[in-house]
Amino acid sequence: MSVLRPAADTTPADWILDTTLAGDAPTVLRYGPPGFDAYLRLTVNGNVPTAMGPGAKAHPMEAALQVLAAHTVTPDVAYAGVWHGYGFDNSPAPSVPVVPFPNAWMYLYTGPVSTMRYAQQSVWSFPDGTPDAGIDAEPDLVWPADYAWCLACEVDEEIEFSIGCSNTAAAALEEALPGRVHRVTYGQDAPWERDRTPAPDGDSTT
Repeated sequence: MSVLRPAADTTPADWILDTTLAGDAPTVLRYGPPGFDAYLRLTVNGNVPTAMGPGAKAHPMEAALQVLAAHTVTPDVAYAGVWHGYGFDNSPAPSVPVVPFPNAWMYLYTGPVSTMRYAQQSVWSFPDGTPDAGIDAEPDLVWPADYAWCLACEVDEEIEFSIGCSNTAAAALEEALPGRVHRVTYGQDAPWERDRTPAPDGDSTT
């Protein structure tokens, strides 16, 4: 697994930052910028794997990124925004460019699309630089250098994340992840948290 490196500056995030400052920031941080042909929501269940292709297993976000890597001309140059407030115990706050999204400042990292699923592990690594494989938090924003798509996993999301992309990429995601991904209109209301209503036997639903 390649380790991400700090971005040179925050310029690659300007297209999202400018949109948050000009409009509905919470919607942008949850769905990505407006203007893509298609928007999808994909279920995330922590470490629970999901099938992709003929018998393969992958985390939902990793599976989505494998598909999306084929729908950009810059798969080796992408960016990840990681919310500054996580602060896992293994590492102090990193010294990297910070994008001042409203109420959600994010550290900006760069690397291949294939490394983005593990952004949190790399950012909050052990003091010797070893990524912490025990961290399962998702990157909050991921996009390639050509802006062909944007994946958004808002800080407070628990059950789904959003992908804005082309219709071709959307169709590929639907084929690779049948039953797990569904199309939505930009900014539509969707549940944020798992249902924790106590079941009749006293157990909470998960």
